[in-house]
Amino acid sequence: MALIFPSPVLCLVTNRKMLSVGSLPEVIGKAVSGGVNMVQIREKDLSHDALIKLVDNIVNSVQDRALVAVNTDESDHVFEGVDIIHRAESSLGLPTPGIVGIGRSVHSAQAAIQAEKCGADYLIAGSVFETESHPGEKGRGIGFIRTVVESVSTPVIAIGGINASRTRQIIEVGAVGIAVVSAILGSSDPEQAAAKLVLSMNPDKIN
Repeated sequence: MALIFPSPVLCLVTNRKMLSVGSLPEVIGKAVSGGVNMVQIREKDLSHDALIKLVDNIVNSVQDRALVAVNTDESDHVFEGVDIIHRAESSLGLPTPGIVGIGRSVHSAQAAIQAEKCGADYLIAGSVFETESHPGEKGRGIGFIRTVVESVSTPVIAIGGINASRTRQIIEVGAVGIAVVSAILGSSDPEQAAAKLVLSMNPDKIN
């Protein structure tokens, strides 16, 4: 079965340390209600058992309303209810058995080309703008996303310092969507924050 992406993609990448309110599964459930259609669980400091428990809780919260990815280097564990295994740019690990898709993070056009050759179903490219998690680190800019998109046929999702005022220019250069962290996790109303991002990518839907 091929991986089918929503259009446009609004991916929430987790970081439980950045939560403004509630628990991670609770916030994700609200964000999905607001329009998040892909969740990447990225909690690399957790033990294997703790990660499995968190994944189970998030899958239960999502309830098949969004794609669920786990960012991990593990290659021998099947995460129940998970659609995608996501790998870092430096990881050459194979997809976990039983998982539909595989994603890769990339930081250059060359890495994007290599990830495509390795069979990635999608790429997350960044950072586009300066982020709260890496203050002072200059973003690569919109031109970077354009270059990556033009280098591969694999769908490209942009990440890094993205807010509602920046989404249209990202979509216009060919990205299939955006991935965010603090724009939703740092909000006191994650459902509304997600809905605002969805509208910013679909201005024709604004009444």
